[in-house]
Amino acid sequence: MRKWKMVSTGLGRAVSCLLTIPISFSAKAVTISYLQITVCIIEFPKPTWWWIAMWKWCMFGIAYFLPACVLITCCSLLVWKLKTANRRVLFTRLPIGYVTKRVVSFACAFLICWTPLYLLLFLDLTLHFTPDYYLEIIRRLFLVLATSNSCINPVLYAFVDKHFQQHCKTLFSCVFE
Repeated sequence: MRKWKMVSTGLGRAVSCLLTIPISFSAKAVTISYLQITVCIIEFPKPTWWWIAMWKWCMFGIAYFLPACVLITCCSLLVWKLKTANRRVLFTRLPIGYVTKRVVSFACAFLICWTPLYLLLFLDLTLHFTPDYYLEIIRRLFLVLATSNSCINPVLYAFVDKHFQQHCKTLFSCVFE
């Protein structure tokens, strides 16, 4: 089993590295003289529209759809397995409801945070939105929501874990006495 984990991890990292190669060749540093800064941009080859569409489809498929499908499948299988497990599971350290609540909360947080951004990307790919000021504001708000998923996970640990809550109550009761 350990060998399989090492192989799958190595394969995942190798595929990730391979997927970054096209962007590495099209990245370019550009200096904006009036701001006196240098920024990195992606300069797609011709026909630009086709490469941008392919990049967006890959982003949607590889960065969202595939992980969401794996997450939903694994969470569903885990919850199903916990619900249908034999009585030995009931005598483990963690109750089934606790594990289920934690797994489902993390899966929901991922889906709630990332779905709006990739739904907008998918709609852009299928409906071909014209660039718009308000659309850009919405896209940036969805990007903030998506990246906030990294901040939400520790908070979820705090709200789902009863031991953590108990320690916080004890700590704050000592502080405010």
